[in-house]
Amino acid sequence: MLVYLPPFLSASLGVSADTGGIVMLAATLPMLFVPPLGGRIVPALGWRWYFTLALAIMTIGSAGFVAALTANGTPNQWPVILAMIVVGLGAALAHPQLSGVVVALVPSEQAGMASAVTIVMRQAGFAVGIAAFGALLSSSDRAVAYFWPFVGTGLACALGTLAAVILLPPRLPES
Repeated sequence: MLVYLPPFLSASLGVSADTGGIVMLAATLPMLFVPPLGGRIVPALGWRWYFTLALAIMTIGSAGFVAALTANGTPNQWPVILAMIVVGLGAALAHPQLSGVVVALVPSEQAGMASAVTIVMRQAGFAVGIAAFGALLSSSDRAVAYFWPFVGTGLACALGTLAAVILLPPRLPES
């Protein structure tokens, strides 16, 4: 979604490219400050509930974009910025811990391969996500064109939340 936020900000709020870059800090600054907090939360919650929380936060942020788009036809800047902060917070919780959970859940002799597969799959997921978001985007010059991409993003995050609840072990493996 981050790739499409600058044109969305231009279409929805009428911000210029340089102002859009500053507004993008709402989504990206949490990625600088939240990961250390996430590292302290994982032992308390365990993998299942930690990733459920992170993905649920991203689902709520995506729903915030949808709500901003359906409120009055033209989104107000504060709901959009709040949605950006919420999505950034969820992403900042989930992404740094992803490699850790994958490496922890495989036998130690497969840790290198698991880490490499995680990196490759993450990049493939980014590429597929960007393509899917673009396919759902009907026109980038109007804010309403972003409705279905944000709905799709929210659904993907909701499915990820469900997958975390079902597939991840509740506690950290014993060291």
